[in-house]
Amino acid sequence: MKSNDFRLKTFILALIVSFIVFLGGYYLYKQIGVEQPAVAKLSSLIKGQANIEKNGGIYEVMVEPRKLENLQQSWTEMNTLLEKQLKGKNYRIVIKDQPNRVLQLRYETLQPAIYEALAQDHYVWLKEEIDKALEGTNINYRLYIDDQNLYLQMEQGNYYLYQVIKRENHAKTQEA
Repeated sequence: MKSNDFRLKTFILALIVSFIVFLGGYYLYKQIGVEQPAVAKLSSLIKGQANIEKNGGIYEVMVEPRKLENLQQSWTEMNTLLEKQLKGKNYRIVIKDQPNRVLQLRYETLQPAIYEALAQDHYVWLKEEIDKALEGTNINYRLYIDDQNLYLQMEQGNYYLYQVIKRENHAKTQEA
């Protein structure tokens, strides 16, 4: 009977040790094999800081770039890099920009026009509305549009605001 108790205890101990080794290996793989290389490449790409945290079943990718020349190009490059590094896993990019109160208020003022333009695909009209709203200010902006998103970058001195907004209505009309 003592032999069976010893075998059971040995089996349970081996099971626990194996589980700990498995979890440790998985953690190292995730950190060294997936997250750290992606963070290093993202930081280099955006010339700023990046961080990746797994939250539930999705990777939260926080990027804090310096001023970008072209938000659309940077966004596309970030997505391409993340798709390659994360190998099909779900992720969400969060851009930590540096707006001041003026940029934030101007963006809030422009939101109805932005969403109306998205709903009706009136992007030339949107550009005219942005031009009117920012006339006489020292705010520079760039507006980019592709088949997936609308990209708005606004800058005033050392402050900047970056917004990437999905074109969901456009995607629906393309499928129909």
